[in-house]
Amino acid sequence: DRISGGRFVLGMGAGWQINEHAKFGIDLPKPGPLLRRFDEALQVIRALRDEDRGSFAGEFYTLTDAPMAPKAVGPLPIMVGGAGEKVMPRIIARWADEWNVWGDPARFAHKNAIITQACEAIGRDPRSVARSTQATVVLGPDGAAKAAALNERAPAIGGTVEQLIDVVGQYVEAGLDELIVPSGARSPQEALDLWATFMEEILPSFQ
Repeated sequence: DRISGGRFVLGMGAGWQINEHAKFGIDLPKPGPLLRRFDEALQVIRALRDEDRGSFAGEFYTLTDAPMAPKAVGPLPIMVGGAGEKVMPRIIARWADEWNVWGDPARFAHKNAIITQACEAIGRDPRSVARSTQATVVLGPDGAAKAAALNERAPAIGGTVEQLIDVVGQYVEAGLDELIVPSGARSPQEALDLWATFMEEILPSFQ
C-alpha cells in the first residue's frame, strides 16, 4: 500500500482450487468450516487494519493486542471474491468493502441482486459495497461468437467495439462499479492492443 501511494486493494477469497492446495500440502476444509474460517479471517484483517492493536477470539484465530505495522497509508479496501449464494453473501455484506465475481452481464446481474439483498437484510446500505466483475474479452468481428463458445466454460464477452459498448452498458445498468478487463489474447502485444482499444474507443462512452 505504501509503494502504491495508498491505492492497494486487498483481494480475499475463501479458497477452492483443490489441486493447488494438494500440491503445496495445504489443507482445504469442507465448505462449512472453510467459510467459518474465512469469516473469522476477514474480522482479523479488519481489526489489524482499523485498530491500533487488534484483538479477536474465535474458533480458528486468536489475537491479543496484536499490532500491524506499518499501517496502510490509504483506505486499504478489502475486496472479497465469491460466487456462492447462501453463506458467502452474508460474509460479504458484513465485512467487505468491495465484492468481485466472474460474470457476463446476466450472471453479474443475478449475483449482484443477491449481494444487495444480503446487505439489506443486515441493515447495511448496499451502495457501500463496491461491485466489480471480469470476463475474458474477445475483440473483433467474430468476437461475439468466440466469446459465446468460451462462455460455456467460463464467463466471456466479445464483439466489435460497438457490440462491446453495448455489453459494458448492460453491466452498468446492472449496477457495476468496476470492470476488470482480462484478455484472451495469444500474445502480450495482442493484449496491449485490446486494452488500448478499450481505453480509447469503449471507455469514453461511460465517462
